[in-house]
Amino acid sequence: MHPELTVFRDVGTYAHKERNWQRCNPDGIYEYEIDTPGGPLKMYGILEIKTAQFEDDWVGGIPKYYYTQVQWYLQSLGLGEAIV
Repeated sequence: MHPELTVFRDVGTYAHKERNWQRCNPDGIYEYEIDTPGGPLKMYGILEIKTAQFEDDWVGGIPKYYYTQVQWYLQSLGLGEAIV
């Protein structure tokens, strides 16, 4: 559905560069390019593949427990975007 993305799976476990105790293990990392005046720039984000026990968990958006996990991962890696 997103041919502009290159997805890397089985990417391993990472730790924040200053806080070794802050670790994450994303399901994947994606890459894409944007055009800038200085030339193409590679952008990165995390991919999290999730399910929920109850359909109602998704009412109103991403369940809070998944949202919290994704925020932790973004902070750990210093990234600004994710696809869930």
